[in-house]
Amino acid sequence: MARVFLDANSLIDLIEGRGTKDLATSLDPLDAYISPLSVHIASYVGKLHMPDQALLGTVSQFHIVNFSEDIFLRSLLRDAWH
Repeated sequence: MARVFLDANSLIDLIEGRGTKDLATSLDPLDAYISPLSVHIASYVGKLHMPDQALLGTVSQFHIVNFSEDIFLRSLLRDAWH
C-alpha cells in the first residue's frame, strides 16, 4: 500500500471541509500520515478549543509520525538523510 504524508495546509483543508471530497476520496486506499506539529498548527490557525470533535475525527484517520529530538535536529542539517 502506498504511503502519503499530509502537510498542515492539507490537514486544515480537511478539518474545515475545503476540498474534502476530492482529497478524502483520493486518500482512501492509502496509508496517510501527519505530524503532531500539523495538528498543533491546525488547532492554532483554526482557533480550535479542545476537545474539538472535527479535529479528533479527522486525526483518527491518520497515522501520527513520531517527532523526536533526533528528527528535529536532522531536519536542520542539509545532508542529514544522505
